[in-house]
Amino acid sequence: RLALQSLDRFQPFVELRNHVCHGAMTVYLTRDGRWLVELKLVQLTSSTITTSQVMIDPCAAQVKLNGLRSVVQSLSAQLTNLCASLDVQEAPTPSAPAVQASG
Repeated sequence: RLALQSLDRFQPFVELRNHVCHGAMTVYLTRDGRWLVELKLVQLTSSTITTSQVMIDPCAAQVKLNGLRSVVQSLSAQLTNLCASLDVQEAPTPSAPAVQASG
C-alpha cells in the first residue's frame, strides 16, 4: 500500500515528463540572464485534441526538482521494503538430467 501511495505522488512528474519529452519547448531569456521555459503539449486521441501548457521559471524548476528528489527517494525506499517483505529468492537452476547408463 505504501508503494502505491509513493507511485501516486510520482504522477505529477509523469505529466511533466510528457511535456518535456513529447512537447515543444521555448526558452525565453532576458539580457540580465533570467529565463523562463514554456512547454506546450498537443495530445491526440480518437475523438479529441487537447493542448496544455506549462511555464517554468528558476524558482518553479527548483521546487519541481526538490519534489522529484523526494518522491524518487520515497519510492525507492518503499520498493526496497516491498521486495524485502516478499523475501524474493531466486529459484535454483535445475541441473541437466542424469544420463542413463547403457547396459
